[in-house]
Amino acid sequence: MRAMGIDLGSNTLRAVLLGDKNEILWEFECVVRTAEGFAKAPVILPQTIARLCEKIRAMQADLYDKTKLEFAKLPTLALATAALRKARNQQEVLAALAELGIPFRVISAEQEAVFTLNAALFALRYAAPKNLGAPFLLLDIGGASTEICLYCGDGQYLNAFGDCSLLSKSFDIGIVTLSERTEADKNVALDSFHAHLQHWLAKLQSPLPQTLLASGGVPQVLVNLANDTPQHAPQTLHRDEIARVSAFYPTLSVSEQIARVGAGRESLILPGIALFDVVLRVLGLQQCLVVQESLREGAALYIKYF
Repeated sequence: MRAMGIDLGSNTLRAVLLGDKNEILWEFECVVRTAEGFAKAPVILPQTIARLCEKIRAMQADLYDKTKLEFAKLPTLALATAALRKARNQQEVLAALAELGIPFRVISAEQEAVFTLNAALFALRYAAPKNLGAPFLLLDIGGASTEICLYCGDGQYLNAFGDCSLLSKSFDIGIVTLSERTEADKNVALDSFHAHLQHWLAKLQSPLPQTLLASGGVPQVLVNLANDTPQHAPQTLHRDEIARVSAFYPTLSVSEQIARVGAGRESLILPGIALFDVVLRVLGLQQCLVVQESLREGAALYIKYF
């Protein structure tokens, strides 16, 4: 069966249509910056709501133009994450989105971790099956939050809306909210993230897995920048590659940055690197495995397997 998964994140809107054999039939991604202004107050701004509606209409048109299919006729699971979780005007935003024919479901941080984990398992199943049953930590750096979970399973997908247990933690910091802070506030926020991450990891089993997976978003952009070309299969990303990107990226003009990472992302790469660096330093790791599959794939897989 075909299945559509949609991820309305704090920075991007992403969708994917999987075919009968889990092949990608269509995909869509654009920057929406849902969490814009959250550094001041957790309210989705009127102009942001208008932008969301505009981008969703563009997504619907893109699907029809490229496949002649309509969302209303496809099994679809549309998920919204941290920005909608935190927004004081959540119901107003959901009502506006529902008028476009796509009802979004706001999920908890724990459910988000499960959906993202399933997407990572999906990627490993086809590209790196030897890692499927191995314990690993999974990192997901979002626009308004950062999630990390500990996986010690057997490679089977988990039911995010069922009774499944997964050790996970959501931290109240992301690339959009960090980018909106002053430099002094950024340092305070990163120090706080460092301390809270250390505290959470200290409560987990010892020793911790020495394998870190990073899903989608900033890690994938860093892989692409380090390789000077888009990469699709899971790739190992080393700290020295991140340091190299961190050094050359600020030397690029804004137009060059946009050409490499896409409009709307250019100001978020360095905050993303800062968050990524905290995680690697706390874990004492020199590398991680990056998979581009993320929440949208997890949503589509849920339709297929649950």
